[in-house]
Amino acid sequence: GCGGPEAGVEAPLRTGEARLLAPSCPTGGAQRVKVVIPPGTPEPPPFAGLSPSGFRGVQGTTYFTVNYPDGASVLWRTQGTEGSTVQVRAFSAMWPERGLSPLAPLGDKLLFTVYTPESGREPWVTDGTVAGTRLLKDVTPGTEGTAMSQVSVWGNSASFFRTRQVLTPPRTQVELWRTDGTEAGTRIEVNLGVLSTLAEQYVRTTSAHFFFMSNPTDGTSLWRTDGTAGGTVFVKKLDAGQVPVMDVGTTQDGAVG
Repeated sequence: GCGGPEAGVEAPLRTGEARLLAPSCPTGGAQRVKVVIPPGTPEPPPFAGLSPSGFRGVQGTTYFTVNYPDGASVLWRTQGTEGSTVQVRAFSAMWPERGLSPLAPLGDKLLFTVYTPESGREPWVTDGTVAGTRLLKDVTPGTEGTAMSQVSVWGNSASFFRTRQVLTPPRTQVELWRTDGTEAGTRIEVNLGVLSTLAEQYVRTTSAHFFFMSNPTDGTSLWRTDGTAGGTVFVKKLDAGQVPVMDVGTTQDGAVG
């Protein structure tokens, strides 16, 4: 159907080959757009897969990545045709692995993280061109890299949490950051304190990002943010101790529970 394999017939894959399928097809079937992992590519270990991943849409363009067993990573973009499916940037093989990970749309750009020897794992942005693919900011200066989590998009900007170790004395610090896709516009909004733990569980609603913090003094609490310092507020203390937070979601009326 529509230029791909014959309807009802699945063309066999050769070793190391991966297909990218178009998101829609006029005749109702799927079609192969382009081979992005060429035949002959070394197969990964049994416990690790090799396939396109991390699909993110940015104003009509879909970005995705292929992370190879040798540590190399390639960022791709497509608009659903073979001609529009092209490599944006290839990062050479190395160890530790590049681990390129698309995070979120940022206006007309894509926010992603990747490891480089110069900066460690840090946030990058791309507009889909080689020249427009660059390090956003070395948030943690040097080669250490930045631990980012819970990315939320707010129009043409995004917020994320940074967890870092403060060494004098050793303790964990959690910070809320915001970025507009420029180095100057990537800045800390709120320092949420030391000896703090940010739970992995969170809930994003239309107007707010709900998250959970705990520390030895205040126990476990629910917070909310809109990605700004003024919009980051304590909601309620949930427990006097540091307890795990599990099974978080929203009810039919939009309440967090």
